[in-house]
Amino acid sequence: MINKKNRLIVNHLCKKDKYLSRVLILFYILSITNAAMKMVLHENGQSIMLVRGLFVILMLYYFIKSIKQFINKGFLFLILLEVTLLLVYSVSILKGNASSSDVLSYAKFSMGVCAPLASIVYAHFDNRNLYNELLKWSYFISILSIISIIGSYYFDPTFTYTMFLSYSLLLPVLLQINQLFVNFKIINFIFVVVSFLVILIWGARGPLFLILVYTSYKVISLPKPTIKNISKIILGGVSIAILLNLALKSMTNYLTNLLHSYGLSSRILNMISHNIIYSGTGRSEIANRAWNMIIQKPLLGWGAVADITRLGGYPHNIFLELAIDYGLLIAGLISIVLIFKMALIFYKPKSIYVDVVVIYILTGFLPLLVSGTYLWSVDFFILIALLGNRNISDLRKRAI
Repeated sequence: MINKKNRLIVNHLCKKDKYLSRVLILFYILSITNAAMKMVLHENGQSIMLVRGLFVILMLYYFIKSIKQFINKGFLFLILLEVTLLLVYSVSILKGNASSSDVLSYAKFSMGVCAPLASIVYAHFDNRNLYNELLKWSYFISILSIISIIGSYYFDPTFTYTMFLSYSLLLPVLLQINQLFVNFKIINFIFVVVSFLVILIWGARGPLFLILVYTSYKVISLPKPTIKNISKIILGGVSIAILLNLALKSMTNYLTNLLHSYGLSSRILNMISHNIIYSGTGRSEIANRAWNMIIQKPLLGWGAVADITRLGGYPHNIFLELAIDYGLLIAGLISIVLIFKMALIFYKPKSIYVDVVVIYILTGFLPLLVSGTYLWSVDFFILIALLGNRNISDLRKRAI
């Protein structure tokens, strides 16, 4: 009788989880739609505001349907995030090293978008529901991103590169790769291959590299990793790496010529052929300037967003950014705790929760080592929420 009652409660909470997940999914779709309207249709005015308004109404609809669960489980986490961010931005303004307009711009997004979405993820009763919803909608998100990228080229033949839309493909591709290792289906394989090719032709290096990293991780973490199997994987990986290195130039030239025959050009292939695939494209100079800022104020830092005002942009590395914002001591403590929490995930028993966290490490943390800013990264805030959340509630365990 108790189990039956618990199952009814669990089913109700799982339904609320779906509503919470759809708020996040709608945000992802809105972000891609917004970029597509600007890049493909060259819209910048009322049309975009109208679309944003419609999406916000839908997001509010699903949020209201799950408001009770959010209040019970996610509200305190939201308050904690908002108070922390308010303190961070207030201190930055008091220090006077960042312009008030820059601080306000970043505060609006991190407090108005990142923190609420992270709290919605934290409010989930069971992260398996989050995973299932993200996977279900990953196909639509992939199609929308691919159409937006190809549409950008179709309407503007000079278009050769998009960082944002290629990163928008990263989350759905990682979900589909994970599913390939759970239950191989040809549809997932097709989506992964097509997305990979689209990123190769029109995308950034980062998503492509992270796809390869995650695939390697999944291969290494296959069930029953005997010494013999691990040896085979290592030997095979080294052999493939050597062969690719030997044949890389000819392969790159062949693919480049093949694309040229169709009137296409790949930024990534061009970088490989010119031996600049590992270049920082100006990031080394930015890092040197960031270090100079850190040396000037090593103890207390400059305050959040000071790098935007002083450097004209972020330092493209989360550890440098933390050191600029808060000083070496606080930045070091934050970094140690963050790395420790992420490392612990890889020692947990395999589960969907672990899969979700690892995927968000790849979308919300690793990109910040070479690009972007944590104050503007929704996926980074979601990663923080996941690291602080439980795998599965005790109630669901009792109901099973």
